[in-house]
Amino acid sequence: MHQNHKLVKFFIDNFYTSVDSRLENLVSTTFKFSVDNGPEIDFDNYAKRKNFMQKHISICFEQPISDDDIFFTARLSVIVPRVEQRVLYCGGEMTFLVVRSLIERVTVIYDNIGNDNSSIQQAILKIEKLNSSVKFV
Repeated sequence: MHQNHKLVKFFIDNFYTSVDSRLENLVSTTFKFSVDNGPEIDFDNYAKRKNFMQKHISICFEQPISDDDIFFTARLSVIVPRVEQRVLYCGGEMTFLVVRSLIERVTVIYDNIGNDNSSIQQAILKIEKLNSSVKFV
């Protein structure tokens, strides 16, 4: 039971680091990542996304919790600094599915989608669009 918690904690601690190799051995070959029930991406695309996003946003995580050592949740806070504008903040929750001691799925769900956090959602979408326009070699 304790090993899966360590696995998820390590993933969270390195979620937006620039070292992909620290995470690639923690995830299954069928790993999927999604935000707000949007399109799922595999680990390679997740790594490209996180490498780009880490330059533009900050994420703070609470400790992961689990009742069954398979499904984990962790609250998160997203901070988007902007030039000559107020900093944007959004809360949310990240869920993890661990199968055979590997992370199978990670899902991020932001709080109050389309309501109070619409400005942060728009800022993140702009970052995502910029990310998709960048050609990764």
